[in-house]
Amino acid sequence: MIGILLLADAQQASAGATLVRRFDTYTPKGLHAEDPSGIAFLPESGGFYLVDADINGSPRFEQKNMWSTSFDGNNFNLKKAIDLTRFTSEPTGVLFHPNRKTLFVTDDDSLQVYEIDLQGKLLQTIELSPLGSRDPEGITYDPERDSLIIADGRAQQVIELGVDGDHRSTWSFKDYGIRDAEGIVYDPESNHLFLASGKGGILFEVSQDGELLASYDLTALGAMRPQGITLAPTSDSTDSPAKMSFYIADGMIGEHPDGRILELALVRRPNEGQMVTSLLGDVDGFGFRGNEPGFAASDLDHNGVLAPGEWIPSNVFRSEDPPDNRDPMEHAATDSMLVIDESKPLRFRHEFDLEGRTPVWARITLVAGDARATGGSRNSIKVGDRVIGEVIGSRSKQLKVGPIAETVLELPPDALEHLRNGKLEVEISRSPGTGKDNLMIDFMRLDIATIN
Repeated sequence: MIGILLLADAQQASAGATLVRRFDTYTPKGLHAEDPSGIAFLPESGGFYLVDADINGSPRFEQKNMWSTSFDGNNFNLKKAIDLTRFTSEPTGVLFHPNRKTLFVTDDDSLQVYEIDLQGKLLQTIELSPLGSRDPEGITYDPERDSLIIADGRAQQVIELGVDGDHRSTWSFKDYGIRDAEGIVYDPESNHLFLASGKGGILFEVSQDGELLASYDLTALGAMRPQGITLAPTSDSTDSPAKMSFYIADGMIGEHPDGRILELALVRRPNEGQMVTSLLGDVDGFGFRGNEPGFAASDLDHNGVLAPGEWIPSNVFRSEDPPDNRDPMEHAATDSMLVIDESKPLRFRHEFDLEGRTPVWARITLVAGDARATGGSRNSIKVGDRVIGEVIGSRSKQLKVGPIAETVLELPPDALEHLRNGKLEVEISRSPGTGKDNLMIDFMRLDIATIN
């Protein structure tokens, strides 16, 4: 995995993912996809089909393991829920074939692919075990090659088939550090494949012949166990109908009814952009002790002292008698623990000089400790009223080598408007009913690419 992380560090400067929206896939009186494992978009209806490979072990199981939902996620058609258990109790991936008007469903237990009609009638079975398959998960369709492409997690390979099951190719991603590949989708715009890793929350971009091109960290966008993935039009009605977003089915915490769908957009920094950086917080020697690539860059002139204007206002850290968690041997500038309450968000204000140039890309890097990471109780990061991600903390009362984690978030295009006056306010808050959390901020860095 180390090699992949280094690649991700290299690519992160030019590419990233942003959170557009998300919606739940389980409500007691609505859709019952507790932990969705697969997702497919149907252009004709403008909605999604979802499958759940774990639902048969739930006390809420109703002999249904495929559902349809509206595009906005607000309307669930339970009457069209389909029982596939007569031939699969482990539907891991689902694909809508645009020409055949059928669905292809993978099963990681029987090692088969099933073609069914939209009412659930079985039309065809394709055996995968002769191809060395051990764990067929996601499935996608390449219209240029008229082929089915399957991600096999345990065998760490991608299998390409004709629509009638003839084997065309297999290639391995064993050396890429992709752990437990769950979802796969073909992107016709780039002619690339994207694989979602259920362990680690990483989205990998690869070429058709298996060359690793880039990776995107989804954990700060709220993904805990990304599984199925599909492409569909963006939810922004002002966008062209041809503009696509990635929709990821996130199983969240296993065996809990907390699944959701995340709409994501990929953002790429223009190569010609000039960079402006704002840093809030202290660079206190942390990041200069080795084994922490990238952290040293937070001190812009590498002297261990913040430049003028690069500080967090004192009111941000004001709390009721915050405990001092510094190690006696640590530098005195190390932050003390904060208490963030659902009624008292933390607010940060960046100020910078764009010199008359237009912001076209921006990224926030946050290093924090002890933030909770359980489902539904993370701290949200907002720009204006827009939630752009969630804090990923080290779950440690001290920031030190080893447990440190970065939250890296690209700003969505609509949030760039907040940058035009040379200021940006970032808020870290908790949802109503989630109580308090302890949070230690080491620094927050804002990088902006501008053009004339």
